[in-house]
Amino acid sequence: IALKHDGSVWTTGRNSNGQLGDGSRTDRSIFVQVMSSGAKGVAAGACHSMVLKKDDEVWATGWNRYGQLGIGSTTDKRAGKFRMISGGVKAVAAGGRHSILLKQDGSVWTTGLNYHGQLGDGTKVDRSDFVRVFERGVKAIAAGSRHSMLLTQDGSLWATGSNAFGQLGCESTNAEKTFTKFVKIGNGAVANSYGCLALRP
Repeated sequence: IALKHDGSVWTTGRNSNGQLGDGSRTDRSIFVQVMSSGAKGVAAGACHSMVLKKDDEVWATGWNRYGQLGIGSTTDKRAGKFRMISGGVKAVAAGGRHSILLKQDGSVWTTGLNYHGQLGDGTKVDRSDFVRVFERGVKAIAAGSRHSMLLTQDGSLWATGSNAFGQLGCESTNAEKTFTKFVKIGNGAVANSYGCLALRP
C-alpha cells in the first residue's frame, strides 16, 4: 500500500480478502489507485489495510475474522472498498491480525485478535470494536505481528503481547496482557509526524 504526495492511495499484491480496497478480490501485480485524494497515512496488516484521511477519519478493508477492522462484526470486507470506522484519529497501525488507533487526545484504542495479549486491555479476548487501552499522553504507536508498542510524551516506550523472542524488551520472554514499560532502550525513541514509531540507532 502506497501513499502519494497528492493524498492518493495505491495498492498491489494479494487480494483474497479484499485487502487492496479496489472493490474486487483480484490479485494485482501493479499498483492500482484505490483512493484519489485526502489520505495522510496508511498501514498494512497481514490481510487488511487501513487509511488515515486528512479529516482524521479512518478507513479499513480486508480480512476481519478476528474483528481487526473494528467495525463491530467479524465479517470480511471481501468485495467492498475502504469503510470509515472512527474519527478524531492521529495515527493508525496494523498488526498481523489486530489494529491500533492513536487519537488526537493522546488515547490509544485497539481491536482484533488478542490471543497473545496484543490489544493490551488486560485480557485475551478478541475485540470487534475498538476499546480504549491507554487514557492519554501517547504520541506514537506501532504494531508487530503479535505485539504492540507505544511511545508516551515523556519519552517512555511501552509494549504488550507476544514475547517469545524477547520482542517486548522487558528482560523476560513472558507475554504481557497490558502495556509494560521498557526496562532500557539505547538512546531513546522518536516518532514521525504521523505518529508512527521508530527506534533511534
